Amino acid sequence: MPEISLLVIDASIVARWYLPSPPHVDLARQVRSDYQENRISLTAPDNLPIEVGGALHQAMRARYIRSEDSESWYNEFLDWNLPLVETADLLRPAYRLSLRFGCSFYDAIYLVLAQQENLPFLHADQRLHNALGGRFPFELWIEDYRHP
Repeated sequence: MPEISLLVIDASIVARWYLPSPPHVDLARQVRSDYQENRISLTAPDNLPIEVGGALHQAMRARYIRSEDSESWYNEFLDWNLPLVETADLLRPAYRLSLRFGCSFYDAIYLVLAQQENLPFLHADQRLHNALGGRFPFELWIEDYRHP
């Protein structure tokens, strides 16, 4: 049996599981399908549920999605019980990486986790992709994701 890849993911991937916010919705949903079918494993820092909740809440407030859908989808996401890593030990190095790459502090938390665990960091955030500019060796841009 082939080894299952472990990937660090961020809210830009998970939000696209629920919100039809192009681009890359189909690719993000392929990631979800691959996870559901145990072709890959996923992890993230423990701020992921906060960011996903914020994205769903913002979409609901903008009337992009219905309130009942927002709550249902958030509960579904929480029920996935994705393995999360506590961020406490990631904060200082994340701050340094945020300065180095000119990205948000929240994004840098994912970067540090990927770097410390030597794992690919899969995301669909164009602004972050531009900020990294190919300088972060663990970045796996959504367009480069290959179905296992």
